[in-house]
Amino acid sequence: MTKKKLDLDYLTQLGNLPLTRKEKKLFQKQLEDSISYVEILKELDVNKIEPAVQVTKLINVYRSDKAGKPLSQKQALSNAAKVKGGYFVTKRIKWE
Repeated sequence: MTKKKLDLDYLTQLGNLPLTRKEKKLFQKQLEDSISYVEILKELDVNKIEPAVQVTKLINVYRSDKAGKPLSQKQALSNAAKVKGGYFVTKRIKWE
């Protein structure tokens, strides 16, 4: 089993997670340990085990989806922080 070195700087950049040097050291070890554990699990023979999609045996625990009375535009906008011309105003989302 080989220990894999993860590029934690790249992962934190993807997740937009500012970490201290101490946190990076801790998380680097934890991630490497997790990957090592998964490598051990890969060695198990699971050919005779059926895949589990749902392990709790629960059946649809959600309420039924029923259409109700829609909100008027005035009601929908009543709690908005900013409104202009009958629309919600939000900050611009900038993708990099």
